[in-house]
Amino acid sequence: MTIMKKIFYLMLAVVAFAFVGCEDDCEPLAELKIVRSDIGFTADGGSGAITINTTEAKFTATSDKDWIVVGATANNQVSYTVGPYDGALTRSGKITIVAGKLTEVVTIMQEGAFFDMSAESVAVDPAGLEAVEIPYDATSSAAPTVEIPTDASWLRATVVEGAIQLIGELNYEAPRATTIVVKQAWKPVEIPVTQGTVNLVTVENIQTSKGAAYEVTITPTEYLPLAAPAWDVTTTYDWITIEKTAESFTVKLSENLTGKARNGSISLTDGGEKVLRTITVSQGFITPALFMGDWDMPCYGYDASGKAADIVADVTFGYDAEADMYYCELGGFTIPVNYVETDTDAYITLESQAIGRVSAYYIVLTLNSSNGYILHQIKSGYGIKFVYVNATTLEVQPFNNPGWPEGGETNGITFGAYSSATPSSSSNLGNWDMFRNLTTLTRK
Repeated sequence: MTIMKKIFYLMLAVVAFAFVGCEDDCEPLAELKIVRSDIGFTADGGSGAITINTTEAKFTATSDKDWIVVGATANNQVSYTVGPYDGALTRSGKITIVAGKLTEVVTIMQEGAFFDMSAESVAVDPAGLEAVEIPYDATSSAAPTVEIPTDASWLRATVVEGAIQLIGELNYEAPRATTIVVKQAWKPVEIPVTQGTVNLVTVENIQTSKGAAYEVTITPTEYLPLAAPAWDVTTTYDWITIEKTAESFTVKLSENLTGKARNGSISLTDGGEKVLRTITVSQGFITPALFMGDWDMPCYGYDASGKAADIVADVTFGYDAEADMYYCELGGFTIPVNYVETDTDAYITLESQAIGRVSAYYIVLTLNSSNGYILHQIKSGYGIKFVYVNATTLEVQPFNNPGWPEGGETNGITFGAYSSATPSSSSNLGNWDMFRNLTTLTRK
């Protein structure tokens, strides 16, 4: 056998051996590797892909969660989508890829939803002109929802990027409040909302403690035309009259001679039947007219024969417009008096003074005590006052007389007219008139 034949048979044996070795498994080894994968998502969700490297012609991919939806599987790529998530905690799912006998698992993570918003009370514009904005922070791009109670139809909400805008209707009636609920994903936020009021007019209540005729001009604010362009004002009270112009209205109260305080109202309307505002009106009864006229003054004095006796003296109060002076007619003299009003009462003061002259003597009005003590000289600022009680009664009280008897005592107040040599004399020459036990005056 030649050397060449030996080499030939040797090579033939090697080939045969190789042929016998592939007889059971002649395919190359399979391969499946994850080359790239999207695995992290926010609460919004989104689309992802997994890129693989495999020797297999076909492969499959499945998800173990319904919120991970597997799409196309081609060109060594798995497409899938992750749904939006409104939970608070991070969640995970798995995509399993099978190629032949090989398997790879990819874990998909999704963050929980985050929502942050202040729950502090919010005051909206009472004029309804400007919106108030409440910012929020969220990981989800889905807009929050705003729930407004059905009884708060005066409030509107708008969602803008990163904020909730609240605006109320014009409010001229009374302060109001509600609570809204803002929801984003799993988290609700309750927010108290308040709204104050605007004034439709510059004067909303008319009040005077005096009974004199009274007048006030009221101007609408900038909000009245917004509430009612055709506004009007009316009243049902005959002692209240209204004069309206396009820019304002004037309210006039007639003099109150009823002897008691009275109340009324004015209705500010939309020009029809709707009342926008009720303006209350209150008027006191104190007025000089309540004192004017003739009165009876029961007292202890001198009768027609000059004897001391229980009598009824005539007193008249009046007003001299030319002299701008209130006066009292008493004992044949016209005596200046003062009319005084306070927040709680009204009275006329009759002070110690020289009131006239008879022959060579001056008549001096001066105060006496209940036991008959006479203060002979004029003492300015001292005297008595007639205080209004009701339409038929004035009460007599001391005026600026500390230490002298109070009105209402058994002997009442004593006030007398005496003759003296000079207007300021401290010596008494004799009685002219004496009015003891003064307690009340009664209208004739």
